[in-house]
Amino acid sequence: MLGFHLVSTTYGTWLPGDPRGHWSPILTPDGKLVYHSGVPQPGDPMTEEWARKQMKHDMVVLTPGERKAMGDSFGRTTQRYAYRVFAAALWSTHVHLVIANSAENISTVAGRYKGISGKEVRVLRGPGAYLDCRLFQGLSF
Repeated sequence: MLGFHLVSTTYGTWLPGDPRGHWSPILTPDGKLVYHSGVPQPGDPMTEEWARKQMKHDMVVLTPGERKAMGDSFGRTTQRYAYRVFAAALWSTHVHLVIANSAENISTVAGRYKGISGKEVRVLRGPGAYLDCRLFQGLSF
């Protein structure tokens, strides 16, 4: 294995049932959640509406300044832990990182990027600000 492609979305921007497809459980008409074994699911309006109603915070959309702070943080994290990053893209609603294989578990690597950059963005947003990026998908290559 050469590395990983990590995709992380900001809170509320890619919900279960999303018309772009999703990897989340779907809601059946009788109100039960049906889980799948990692198979991408097509959009489902009922599941998406249910997920939207479960949200406890507003959707998180990163500003240009927040994205810059996140990118700077990614650079420092890459240097501090001597990771090898092939590519990165930071958008207002999601992040892509293509990272070389590491001796560390990929969950640890992803957690470092998320944790360190999240702290910096929270400083910009101010006290009590909510910021949550969820690891959407990690693909090995």
